[in-house]
Amino acid sequence: MPTNKRHWIWILVGLCLGLWAIKEGAELVARQQLEESLSLTVGSNTTIDKLNFGAYQTQVHRVSVLQEQSIEIPESIAIRNIVVHYRPQSLTQTPIVLDDVLITGLTVHWDGLTGNNIQRIVQSIEEHTAHPKRQRFRKNQPKEPNAVTVGMIEVEDIEIVLHIAGFSKGIQIPKLILKDITGNRESIAVQILKQLEHHIKEH
Repeated sequence: MPTNKRHWIWILVGLCLGLWAIKEGAELVARQQLEESLSLTVGSNTTIDKLNFGAYQTQVHRVSVLQEQSIEIPESIAIRNIVVHYRPQSLTQTPIVLDDVLITGLTVHWDGLTGNNIQRIVQSIEEHTAHPKRQRFRKNQPKEPNAVTVGMIEVEDIEIVLHIAGFSKGIQIPKLILKDITGNRESIAVQILKQLEHHIKEH
């Protein structure tokens, strides 16, 4: 192989590795920031295993909302996978427009008859929404800069685990579909949790 051709191959390989390292670094920073933001919003330590960016989708792997008030029930909510589909140009719109969000493998641990742990999370989210961190906005900025419109939210493979008086029972919940949702991240999360609470009361 000619020396010049070999030289350009090594430059190309180095460029690819460099771009991969930048992407990995950006995803790590974004994951850490998202963990901090979610922990503050739900009022409990929240961990994310991995975050992957793509041109048309973002994947979030293994989200866990820990329950620090209970040793027997280490986490209140666990999500195996989240996939968000969008068109790149829609991310610059106000509000941001997402094609759909697919949540797979949602497990909710319901502690006690009233699910005190989940009620605390909902209350924390609602308080965070009602009293957002003060920011200075220009006159031409929207009142709700974090607003998002989602064409469809689909939650599948849902299990509610009831923990009452030392006994645990798992309940499978039918697929949950929400269409044409507009709001901020917090209000959408509350809608999903309240839909699940409705299913629990039916059982």
